[in-house]
Amino acid sequence: MIAEDISRKYHFLEKAGMDMDSLKELSALQGQKNTSVSQIRILRKFRYELLDDIHKKQQYLDTVDYLIHELKEKGEKNL
Repeated sequence: MIAEDISRKYHFLEKAGMDMDSLKELSALQGQKNTSVSQIRILRKFRYELLDDIHKKQQYLDTVDYLIHELKEKGEKNL
């Protein structure tokens, strides 16, 4: 059951975009004692990367929304 739980976590992290080197490092640390700090460091780094990606996507979304707004305004002026 524990191995299955760990496998699901790694599958999730891989699906979320974590690189293989980080996954391997996490996996290697999993069975060792007193590695929580190192595991947290890896996970926090990945979290920051995900958050950065979200911010970039938000900027793209804002730009698309602005373009839609501009087109609507032009369309209303032509009526």
